[in-house]
Amino acid sequence: MRLPALILLTFIFPQAPGYYQILTVPEMANLVSVDELGNIYTVSADRLKMFNPGGRQLLVYDGQKNRKISGIDIKDPDRVLVFYKETFKIFILNGLFKTTAELDLTGETGLFDVTLACLSEDEKTWVYSNNENKLIKISDQGDFIAKSDLIDDIAGTHVQPNFLREYQQKLYLNNPRTGILEFDNQGNFIRIIPLKGLLTFCVANDKVCYVLGRNMKVYNIGDGLEQVTQLPDYTYLYTLPDLHGSELFLYYADANTVGVISISTSQN
Repeated sequence: MRLPALILLTFIFPQAPGYYQILTVPEMANLVSVDELGNIYTVSADRLKMFNPGGRQLLVYDGQKNRKISGIDIKDPDRVLVFYKETFKIFILNGLFKTTAELDLTGETGLFDVTLACLSEDEKTWVYSNNENKLIKISDQGDFIAKSDLIDDIAGTHVQPNFLREYQQKLYLNNPRTGILEFDNQGNFIRIIPLKGLLTFCVANDKVCYVLGRNMKVYNIGDGLEQVTQLPDYTYLYTLPDLHGSELFLYYADANTVGVISISTSQN
């Protein structure tokens, strides 16, 4: 990753074999994310905040006051997705948290009951429509770019997906009962990765990283082998792993703090 050397020297202290606590920020949050520069993003109800890698608050966004933010996705700090499931609206923000695109999914696309949204690397947006039972890629103007087949048919059962992300031009839809459904960037189904019961994860270098209980797990898709690292004894309200090469970081919300942990992948 991307954390400046000064921060690493200042904040990394050995905690136990396998991980280091890099940073904690006194902040309540129900969602946490990170961009490619290491900036940390938190959501608490209707408010999105951005912190630099050292934990200093930089920006605040509350564009829809009293409307709960249902999801965020940040790949490039100049393209931030904010999803409001209650009103079926998506806002795309720039690096200063100014709105560059607003999608009224019901009015502009005719989509009802959209439950998940994420960014695509081609500056489009993926959504999961529960009513259509499909993944749909749309432009910032609301045009349809691509659609998947019926997700229930692909999974072989009724799905209730809870997480959607694109990694390295592949799209991943998590259905806790059946596993992670993988698609190409046009919505064509590739395979099911047999990891069940997950809430969030990241995919990189043919590995899936996720938290289950108080364990960080790194699953090798090719051979099914798994590395397990025991995490600190926190109350993890939300976790998001972030894998770059051999560097694995865990961004988490724990009661009244947001933190970052560096996890060794030397066993992989």
